Amino acid sequence: MRQSKIELLRFLCALGVIFFHVGGIEELWPSWLYVVFSPFAEVPIPIFIIITGYMSFNNKKNRGVYYLITCFYYYLLFLLLETLINIENENFVFTNLLTGGSRWWYLWSMIPIYFVGPFYNIISKTFSKYQLLFFIVILLSVFYLTSEIKYSFPPSLGNFVYLSCGYLIGNWLNRYEKDIKIFIKLWFSYIYIISMLIIEIIIFATIKYVDDSPIGPHVLILAISIFTIFNNFKIKNNKFINFLGSLSLSFYLFHYSLFEVILIYLDNYINTYDRNLLLIIYFFITTLSTFIFSIIIIFPINLLIKNTNKLYNFIYSFIYEKISNKMKKVKIDNNN
Repeated sequence: MRQSKIELLRFLCALGVIFFHVGGIEELWPSWLYVVFSPFAEVPIPIFIIITGYMSFNNKKNRGVYYLITCFYYYLLFLLLETLINIENENFVFTNLLTGGSRWWYLWSMIPIYFVGPFYNIISKTFSKYQLLFFIVILLSVFYLTSEIKYSFPPSLGNFVYLSCGYLIGNWLNRYEKDIKIFIKLWFSYIYIISMLIIEIIIFATIKYVDDSPIGPHVLILAISIFTIFNNFKIKNNKFINFLGSLSLSFYLFHYSLFEVILIYLDNYINTYDRNLLLIIYFFITTLSTFIFSIIIIFPINLLIKNTNKLYNFIYSFIYEKISNKMKKVKIDNNN
């Protein structure tokens, strides 16, 4: 069941991804506006996986197949959109799209996470509070000492370990966050967020450097802090907010394709503007165009996913029943 406070966070993270990609292009880099908001542009990926672990904690069903079906239809739409956008581009090579490029690294990396998710849920329910925390710290240590994120296909083992840590953190927060006094966790979260903002500004002002990596331990703590704040909001269930949250995957996958088109058509007209103003203009137009595109595709693609999943469940149940009946018959014949 969707929780509006979580769906609001999910949607804002999708906007953060747009801001990250728009503000990070060479034409706009660096801008003070990007520096100020860069901490919030770093955290969407860790927050997405924390949300997955949090919301899946009590889910006993394996959602791996459903996730594969979802990826399949979004992948086909991605190929179609990119082909239409580049239909007049002489340098366009369709085969270069097949791996999805850097935009699909997260979705490819999440496939094994969805399949092992129920196993992680069992671990989280079996371990004590500190045992699970110790296990997460060990996994993170292994990742930071031996691995790195691979932003291409196929995903690396490091991707799996890092996302597993995020999933388990979501599990831990679902089970134990309420044990922490609310004023302690909220004050820590607000102080940490403000500190990150100040540090980013000071670093940029002194050495012109922006740390926008989404995988550092400081970013993971920032993601937990932001998640904690939103998770303690008192928001009633709201259909519109839930709808916005349902658009987050479409925002994540298709905004950059639309942004590239916008950049081509507008660059000659506004490239002399201040970088901060350009960032605002490009971010607003990209967000609006992605929102319109997402509204157009969300209902038909959800219908396809829903019906395909029903078909899969029917076929699976049919085959399972046939095999079970056959095994029962063999057992009866052996007993006779």
